[in-house]
Amino acid sequence: MEILRTKLNRPRSGEDILSRPHLLKFLEKHHNLPLILISAPAGYGKSTLASQWLEGCNFPSAWLSLDQSTDDLHTFLTYFIAAVQSIFPNACQKTNVFLKAANLPPLPVLSMSLINELDEIDQDFILVLDDYHHIHEQVVHDLFSELLRNPPRHTHIILITRRDPPLSLNNLRARQKMAEIRIQDLRFAQEETAAFLEHLLEKRIDQATAAAWTERTEGWVTGLRLAALSMRHRGDIDSLILEAHDSVQYVTEYLFSEILSQQPSAIRQCLLNVSILDRFCAPLIEALLEPDGEQGEEKLNPWDLIEVLQEQNMFIIRLDAKNQWFRFHHLFRDLLQNQLERHRSREVVVKLHSRASVWFAENGWVEEAIRHALKAGDTLSATQIVGRNRQAILNEDKCHILEKWLTVMPEEIKQESVDLLLAQVWVLLHHLAIYALPPILEKIEKIADRETIDISSRGEIDFFRGYACYLQGQGLQSEEYLRKALERIPETYYLARGQAIVYHALALQMIGRKEMAVQGLNDKLRASRSSKGITITRLLGALGFIHLLDCNISQSLVAMQRAQEIASRHDIFYAESWALYVEALIHFLRNELDDALPDFSRILENPYIVHTAVAVDSFCALAQIYQIRQQPDKAQETLKLLLDFAAQTGDPGFIAISLSCQAHLSMLRGDMAQALLWLRSADLIPDASIMLFWVEVPRITKCRVLIADGSDASLQEALDTLHKYKHENKALHNTIQQIGILALMATGYKKQGRIDEALATLGHAIELAEPGGVIRPFIEPGPEMADLVKRLIKKNVATNFVGQILTAFREEHLRAAYPVSSIAQPLVDPLTKREMEILNLLAKRERRKKIAETLFISPETVKRHTTNIYQKLGVNNQEEAVAKAKALGILSPQ
Repeated sequence: MEILRTKLNRPRSGEDILSRPHLLKFLEKHHNLPLILISAPAGYGKSTLASQWLEGCNFPSAWLSLDQSTDDLHTFLTYFIAAVQSIFPNACQKTNVFLKAANLPPLPVLSMSLINELDEIDQDFILVLDDYHHIHEQVVHDLFSELLRNPPRHTHIILITRRDPPLSLNNLRARQKMAEIRIQDLRFAQEETAAFLEHLLEKRIDQATAAAWTERTEGWVTGLRLAALSMRHRGDIDSLILEAHDSVQYVTEYLFSEILSQQPSAIRQCLLNVSILDRFCAPLIEALLEPDGEQGEEKLNPWDLIEVLQEQNMFIIRLDAKNQWFRFHHLFRDLLQNQLERHRSREVVVKLHSRASVWFAENGWVEEAIRHALKAGDTLSATQIVGRNRQAILNEDKCHILEKWLTVMPEEIKQESVDLLLAQVWVLLHHLAIYALPPILEKIEKIADRETIDISSRGEIDFFRGYACYLQGQGLQSEEYLRKALERIPETYYLARGQAIVYHALALQMIGRKEMAVQGLNDKLRASRSSKGITITRLLGALGFIHLLDCNISQSLVAMQRAQEIASRHDIFYAESWALYVEALIHFLRNELDDALPDFSRILENPYIVHTAVAVDSFCALAQIYQIRQQPDKAQETLKLLLDFAAQTGDPGFIAISLSCQAHLSMLRGDMAQALLWLRSADLIPDASIMLFWVEVPRITKCRVLIADGSDASLQEALDTLHKYKHENKALHNTIQQIGILALMATGYKKQGRIDEALATLGHAIELAEPGGVIRPFIEPGPEMADLVKRLIKKNVATNFVGQILTAFREEHLRAAYPVSSIAQPLVDPLTKREMEILNLLAKRERRKKIAETLFISPETVKRHTTNIYQKLGVNNQEEAVAKAKALGILSPQ
């Protein structure tokens, strides 16, 4: 997210600031606490005090000015981390990655990451959060509360606010974790009033005058500054002594009107105009000051205005080092806005907001442009601003910014504008809320029926329709919609067009036109060599998916490894995680579990920054691998993480997958009672979405449980269902799922005693699996499948590949016979160094002759050492030796 760096600039103390040693000493004394709260109404010098102390502070410090634009968790955290990184550039990098994900992780995950990374900073530093009263989002308060509940050792926060924040202040006081400066501490004493006025007026102030002004302003520094400004213009101190009973509010307004009336008309009118702005610069002032024909105001040089305001100390605060951006002191601006409302018509104010909106829009400050258009009541302009800028934001893959623009738009307007509805659809797609797309698309099409919409918007609608059809397995309709989308979406719509290209290629593969899809993607890759990394990784990802679905494993691997390399180089973490997932999945399908495990583990180091479906399926695969490797504790630990993660998403589909995985694991460990309990209680609503290449598919797991149950009714139900799935996936050209479905069907036929059908079905599955070396679907069904595979060997069916499957069966059997111990058990007669060398080579499946050559010993010597190894381990062959050595911790399980 691009940030406005002026929010990170500390306001500089002016020359007219009175030093307050007792408060500076207080800050110095308590700076080592996690929190110092400075809480008082506007105009009491809160920010000035903190800035003044930091000027003389020996610790690194950062400043963050908050406003309404930072009142959401994503933006707040973005600026918070940016402030910390302004002094420690390498800080909070893991937490910062969360901000690039489609959805922020749950607050406990986010807060733990932030606290841990702040705790890694080994140097005391001060972070000032100014104007915290602008924060209303409870989740931001919750994050901050958690930070203060478990404060990092070297992080010290000064929180400046007009009112107490909803934090656990009493708890912090009780734990002596905070100090406070409040209104009574910030009020000027009589001596300070005298010193302050003398400094501003450059003349002696007697004690009676100082006492009177201290009483009437109640020590309020802004009131005193207003008084000084007024007295300086009048040149008469005594004339401004007001009645003792006058309220501070009355004094304030009286003094302000006095100061304003003393300004030249052009400056006075300009001040009122500029008060509509949160921040201003000279060109922006110039845009506001275009003379109205009916008023005929003299045009004022904006730089002259800024210079006058600075010379007169008119409550102007510089926001950047280049002296370009400024803002008024909040109270001064409030007073100006009161005057604006009293003395200017609504029409004039609307015109000012409209001019500001145009200027901000032309200069790329979209959110401010939208806000001013809405303040002008011009919802049409606000809508057009979003419409003009949404593609640029989408092209940069910054959907969260588009979402933020939408939050400020009135709900009724969002329901009537095609541009805003399309923006909402992109946001939903970004959040993977696919189920919410159809009703919004229907609204768009109803509007399109009665209004003329541009061709590019029709192209986007076509894309979303084609995307939805693809997920429902409606290949022909999907291809037609997506082909139209590509005809209508401009080349400059990088994200929309890129997505349409990818899904059009996938739709072509779905309807059996894979060669055309691959050729089209390769043509675009050749033409895109100078394109952004995100475009190339998207094209490579599509190639990888198409080859994977077709079980062309080697080509899929080539495409995904290239995508991973480019994504890593360009820091495109989303594409990198997809590529790594496919690589891990390929290892899993090939039964290369020792390679699949670290890849899935790497994906799950941070499951919240990858595609949610990828994270869920990776949890499922990893839990299965641990169970297969006879590490049930790790399998259960992974399952718990999956169940928690799925629950946090709140998505019924992901929750159903996690429960299906739980039943699947129960089967793998032989607990049929639990698996059958799931079968009876699971919400098995028919799922119309395609199976793609996912490891855990609840519909398939249901069939697994039915076949394992083995009753006549269960077997028939499973086979009828699998027969339907086989034809569906064949029609969709999804070879990778067909293999697993056919393998399960063969097992079911065998249990029914239909051996010929079982062998024929298994032979078909092996025919599909052999080119890609897909082995895992044949291993899981267990002894029933092993018997069928041995029968195929006798029939000379794919002998080499079937032999690999049998080898994998033996290895699985050995894992079960020699489960990996959590504590390595020492041998009574330990292996010698030479025997360990030979054992390591045996684990690599080296033959005796090769081992002899590697170790420069004779084959007979190798044979003798091997016999000794078998005797010491109590096994009979090489496979058992390796398995037991891993179980005892002599060899790594990897």
